Order: sequence, then structure tokens, then C-alpha cells
Amino acid sequence: MIDQILGAVSRLICVDINAVPLDAVLPEVFRNLPLKEDFSEYEALFKAFFCLFSAGHGSIRHYFNEIILTAIHALGQKECQEEK
Repeated sequence: MIDQILGAVSRLICVDINAVPLDAVLPEVFRNLPLKEDFSEYEALFKAFFCLFSAGHGSIRHYFNEIILTAIHALGQKECQEEK
């Protein structure tokens, strides 16, 4: 359930960055990473990160290390799923 909420918030960020109180939302997003069940939500999550970087939103820079760690985890999950 949390993974889907993170995906929904991520999609909303891409639709309208100004509609999301990022200073309140981003800490909660990163507190709930990596995803635990629905790994398909990584696509929306990384698109949101890209939207924030592209828009030059300053708050995303504070989470650069967490984004890298999340990407590593996501790639590891993808490899594990492909091996099955």
C-alpha cells in the first residue's frame, strides 16, 4: 500500500510540482524507500526525481545520496526478478 502511495505522489509531482508541499512530502517519500512490494512504482518515482531536477527544485539536491542508493536497490531488485 505504501508503495502505491509513493507512486501516486510521484505522478502528482510530475503533473504539477506546485500542487505538492515538497518540503513536507519529500522527507516522507525518502523515509519509506526503498519500495517493499510493488517495484513497478519505481518508474513513477524516478520520473518524479527527474521532474524535480529538471525544474531546478532545490530541495531534491538534499536527497542525492538517497536517490543513488534507491537506484542501486531498484536495479538489484530488477536483476533478482529477471533471474527467477
